[in-house]
Amino acid sequence: MCFGFLNEAHAKEECFRDHLREAIELNEHRKPLYSALTNSRSVEISERLIRHERMAIFGSRIFHNFDKDAEIYQKHGINIVCDEYVPMALTPGFQTASPLPHPDLRRFQEIDPYILGRRIKRAKKKGYEELTKTAREVIHEIEATDARFNCMTRHLMESLGRIAKLAPEHAAKARKLGLPSPLKLSDRMISAHLYMLPAATEIDATAAPLQAEGVQILCQDVPPIHF
Repeated sequence: MCFGFLNEAHAKEECFRDHLREAIELNEHRKPLYSALTNSRSVEISERLIRHERMAIFGSRIFHNFDKDAEIYQKHGINIVCDEYVPMALTPGFQTASPLPHPDLRRFQEIDPYILGRRIKRAKKKGYEELTKTAREVIHEIEATDARFNCMTRHLMESLGRIAKLAPEHAAKARKLGLPSPLKLSDRMISAHLYMLPAATEIDATAAPLQAEGVQILCQDVPPIHF
C-alpha cells in the first residue's frame, strides 16, 4: 500500500489527520477484498470503521485540533503528535486467511467499554506511569484470551499507552526550552481514545464471527505500536 498523496512537509504539519487519511485509504482499498472473502458480510465493519475515521478528521478541525496545537512544540524539535501516531505504512500486508488454526468464537469475550474506561481513568489519576502500566495490563489480558479477537480495542490501548509513555518525555523537553507544558495536549489525546472505546468494542464484537472463520479483518489492518 502506497500513500502517495502525502508529502513530507504536509505529514509533518498534520501527523494526526494524515494518520487518519492513511487509515481511510487502506480500509477503502481492503473493503472489497474482505467483501469477496465474506460474501459481503464484512462491508458493514469496513464502512463503520471508515465512517469513524472520517468523523475523527472532522472533529479534529472543530473540537480538538491536535496538529495545530502541536506546532509550537514541533518548531522547537519536540515531535509531539507525530511521535504518538505510528505510520499506517507499517501495517501488515493483506492475507486472505490466517496461517494458524481458526480461533474459537467461544473464546471471544466482549469488553465493556465503560468499565474499561473507568479503569483507565482511575489509572490516569495516579499518573502517566500507572496509565502506561494499566494499558499494558489490558493488552496482556486481551492476548491471554485470544489475540485474534478485540483487535481494535487492543489497538486503542496500544496507542493510548504510547501517548502516556511519551507525555512526560515531551513535557521534560518543553521545560528545558522554556515552553508551556504540553501535558494538556497529551491528556486531550488520551481523552479522545477513551471517547472512541465504545465504537471500538462494538466493531470488535461485530467482527468476531468473521475472525473466528479465519478472516483477519481489523487485526491485520493496524500497524504495530510499541511503548
